[in-house]
Amino acid sequence: MARAAVRSAASTDPDIEVEAEATPTAPARKSRVLKMGRRATDDVLIEDKGKAVKAVKAAKAEKAEKDKPEKADKPKKAPKPPADPKFIGVTTGMRVAAFQNQLMARNFKARLTDEQLAKAMRDEFPRAIAFTPVHVKGIRSQWNHGKHNNTAPEKPLPEYGEDRNPIVRGKGGAPVAKKVKAAK
Repeated sequence: MARAAVRSAASTDPDIEVEAEATPTAPARKSRVLKMGRRATDDVLIEDKGKAVKAVKAAKAEKAEKDKPEKADKPKKAPKPPADPKFIGVTTGMRVAAFQNQLMARNFKARLTDEQLAKAMRDEFPRAIAFTPVHVKGIRSQWNHGKHNNTAPEKPLPEYGEDRNPIVRGKGGAPVAKKVKAAK
């Protein structure tokens, strides 16, 4: 196998040497040899029996890099304006949706009724709308479906009654009475 170490004109890095290898059955192939002994081959073929020479990938990359226009710095987006003070919590300093999401997540253990949740929201955001149990029902529905700036919980949060047990609703939305076993 004949080898000839040739310095490539396309290579600007002094640590890279280009070798040309040829065998009687295969066309010569250029490869880069780094001083540390690693070899990285390119898809570059030297002319063999009249076939056209493929361009060196590195030379193409250099040329393309030179031809690229300078990138202009993208204008930075303006920061979010500060929230209206009526939408910032009095005690937590949180925004409305973040507070409601936290409240819903904690309600798995707390088991508060919709009226108690609405009161907590009114106390935290006294200058916002007067939250009612109807609002809480809508917030819980969105939260359960993952459409309240949250990911949907694995198990949906139910509505809790005064006895701190989940309320089961029927087709019409009316609470379904639990079946009580008769004492023998």
